[in-house]
Amino acid sequence: MMAPSPPFTLATSRLQKNQSLAGKICAVTGANRGIGFEVARDLASMGAVVYLLCRNRERGQRAAKAIATATNNDAVQWMEIDLSLQASVHAFVRRFTAKHQHLDILVNNGATALPHERTLTSEGVETIFATNALGPYLLTKLLAPLLENTPDPPSRIICMASTYAGMLDVDDLFFMKRRYDNNAAYRQSMQVVRMMSKHFADYFCSRAQPEQRVNVVCNAVMPGLVQTKLLGDLGLCGGQVPTKGAATPTYMATNRELAVEGLTGRFFKDQQTTPDRYAEDLEAIRVLIRKCESILLADPSGPASEKASSESEAALPGECVRS
Repeated sequence: MMAPSPPFTLATSRLQKNQSLAGKICAVTGANRGIGFEVARDLASMGAVVYLLCRNRERGQRAAKAIATATNNDAVQWMEIDLSLQASVHAFVRRFTAKHQHLDILVNNGATALPHERTLTSEGVETIFATNALGPYLLTKLLAPLLENTPDPPSRIICMASTYAGMLDVDDLFFMKRRYDNNAAYRQSMQVVRMMSKHFADYFCSRAQPEQRVNVVCNAVMPGLVQTKLLGDLGLCGGQVPTKGAATPTYMATNRELAVEGLTGRFFKDQQTTPDRYAEDLEAIRVLIRKCESILLADPSGPASEKASSESEAALPGECVRS
């Protein structure tokens, strides 16, 4: 076990929402509504090129149009991705890399608390785990080369997480042996997200040269209890409006202190770090990552994409965790 990092509070007075992100390329999953929509709108209002990564074409295009109109930014676009399906993640990455050679900000926001009954995707993965954990893991892994290629480091990865987390069983991720409950499946996926965030933070740290600033920072963020469809699907109510829930992830995506301090591998809530017991057990993280790697399927799209996939795997091995 490692000692927890000292707490850190963002100096919010230095984080001005009118700062310019002109030229920055951003991708936000699950951005057609809720917190993801608000984060995407914040980034667009600062002049960034923003991609709304959504499964539903109509909702995604409608959200992109609404944000573009509200922010007077015509560089807001929708791209299709279904995080529950690895084939869809691979297809998205191929399309995105054909457009761009780098990525500055990735917000892993898309998540679900449904279905209430245990189901498997067409690829044989439990649906909530596939959508909330495995899909974002694969997406981040495949986009790692673009994140490292940012011309203005560090690039940022923000993993939307929750304190409503726990119950991880790496030997029964799909609830084959345990009684399935969508709340339990959601909690397990949120624990995985927090551990995954630490894994990627340590990976990018391990690639930095001595005395060199980290090129990519990755942090988990708790937006708080927010009035979203997901909250209702968990059988919960109350909470703050999505604009308030977007405050911390937007700060994490844009604040200047991250560039100066190189803060990475932390768990943020209300613009300050909070201890994360799931990020402290590096061996448990190694076991989890190996398990996730064993579930990943080969990219089915042909020789060209198979080569790209193998290069990404060589660049980002599942075992790579810096102590």
